[in-house]
Amino acid sequence: MTILDLLKYAFAAYLTVDFVRYARKGTVKRHFSVFAGRGIPEWIKALAMASMMLGVLYAIIMGLYSLNNPILSFSWLNLLKQPADGKNAGTNLVAAGAQVPYFGIVFGALLALNIPRLVRREEEIFRRGTTTWAQSVPRSIKFGFAHMIVGVPIFGALALTVVGFFFTWRYFVGGVREATFYHCLNNLLVLTLVAVVMLTG
Repeated sequence: MTILDLLKYAFAAYLTVDFVRYARKGTVKRHFSVFAGRGIPEWIKALAMASMMLGVLYAIIMGLYSLNNPILSFSWLNLLKQPADGKNAGTNLVAAGAQVPYFGIVFGALLALNIPRLVRREEEIFRRGTTTWAQSVPRSIKFGFAHMIVGVPIFGALALTVVGFFFTWRYFVGGVREATFYHCLNNLLVLTLVAVVMLTG
């Protein structure tokens, strides 16, 4: 087991404790209210738009990754990597727990339960108070690159910056609640895809 593996397990343990505490506080329903009151047509439109945005995110990530540029591939986690960790150690530590055999299923369920809370916090930080597209530029860049804190490489941060503009558009349409709704759908779709890939090998 490498230092990077230990870090991932430790971070997963910390998040697990935090997620369970949140679930026990009884505020899950309040955060999940972001999904309430939406009709079937709105759900269809939102899922279609979130899926398209996810496709754009994937295309940008793959395009930048294919450049094989050491700068774009940089993640602070690479500073800890050893030969056993492979070429690029960059990842998202928040989802690292989902990769733990067997426990990953429990962690994934807890993560899904916590997504509305985590997303709402991000929208409050990076979208709240934005009134113009000019203001959204530095905020979206900060949103994208803030993910480097949890190990996302630079190419991922750049891709997430673009997604930040999408969430800003939804913020302009319906405020933090609307942006949170679309942000939740995006993250839940990603989590679902990860789960399918892991379960199917």
